[in-house]
Amino acid sequence: MSVKTTYSDIRKFISQINSSPTVEKEREVIQKELAKIRNEFSNPKITAYDRMICSYKLAFISTLGYEVDYGMVEVIMLLANSKFIYKHAGYLTFLSCYRNVPGACSLLINTMQHDLQNTKDEVICETLSTLAVISDAQIAEVVGQIVMKLAF
Repeated sequence: MSVKTTYSDIRKFISQINSSPTVEKEREVIQKELAKIRNEFSNPKITAYDRMICSYKLAFISTLGYEVDYGMVEVIMLLANSKFIYKHAGYLTFLSCYRNVPGACSLLINTMQHDLQNTKDEVICETLSTLAVISDAQIAEVVGQIVMKLAF
């Protein structure tokens, strides 16, 4: 059974971490949240919104220095969504959690090609920003011509 996740869940999670009196308590809070996220991701009926909220939590956990070793498929699914809010969450989480995972960047090639040819400037800008941060030769080789057309 899935529980609807909301932005207030993110605030509550961050408050729990900030109020943790010890590093051990912080780890406990994070491990509990990771278990909830893993459970949410295993739900076949998860909505894009719930996937986005969970991905933001993963990005925050990664920013704190904890390893995030799952959720990449869900992030790629966010990137494939046509709504910018979900794409943004996907790119942000990918950069926070998975950009240094060997072979992960190759999963973005098709999505980036598609997004660079989007008619919405915000999607193109988000994609170019991600491309600049990733600096992956394989992706640059594939999308380089598209980027050149955008520039000139």
